[in-house]
Amino acid sequence: MERIYMNSLLALLVLILAVQSCIVSLAFLFSNLTDQSALLACKTAVKYDPNNVLGNWTTRTNFCNWAGVSCSRRRQRVPALRLQSMGLAGTISPHIGNFSFLRRLDLRNNSFHGFVTQNLTRLHRLTHLILQDNLLEGEIPTSIQQCQKL
Repeated sequence: MERIYMNSLLALLVLILAVQSCIVSLAFLFSNLTDQSALLACKTAVKYDPNNVLGNWTTRTNFCNWAGVSCSRRRQRVPALRLQSMGLAGTISPHIGNFSFLRRLDLRNNSFHGFVTQNLTRLHRLTHLILQDNLLEGEIPTSIQQCQKL
């Protein structure tokens, strides 16, 4: 009887560990999907890509291997997006604010136009924001002060 009890306890422990592993894997997957979805939304805001720089931005490849995208090793999140001097034209997507781990955004020397999105203020880890040499209009939102590490 004691042996059956021990085997049952062991089976229960294995089941609990398997469920925890699945939960962690799902959380990891959904966090990756957040960054991937934000990147794809940003791609749709780019109307001109003369060098097909964003050509590999598809769901067929891991977004950490996409041009201009840097990923953290541990979490596979996007801490840096470097698209400087790539000849891109379009607007800065409001989805840029969905990168909760973004520390560096470098879009300089392109032809982005329109206004700087208010959603940049959601990037609380942002330390570098480089937008010079584009065709942007208006002021940088004063609420950018919420990015205290900038």
